[in-house]
Amino acid sequence: MEMNAKLIPENEVSNTNDFTEFKVIVIGDSGVGKSRIIKRACKCKFDEKYQATVGFEFLTQYYIVNDVKIKLQI
Repeated sequence: MEMNAKLIPENEVSNTNDFTEFKVIVIGDSGVGKSRIIKRACKCKFDEKYQATVGFEFLTQYYIVNDVKIKLQI
């Protein structure tokens, strides 16, 4: 089965109630790169400077996959 996925910019999302929501939790020891992996996946950015995350951080992406609207929170 072929998967057809399209990223939707957050500023183009008008009603999040139409989306099926998925949440992914990334856990691990401090300093291993959890936040960097999330930023790389969601924002296509990689910051070479180390800056510790205080508390927690999450990013949201919106997709249409095979005509299904998906809200992904990492």
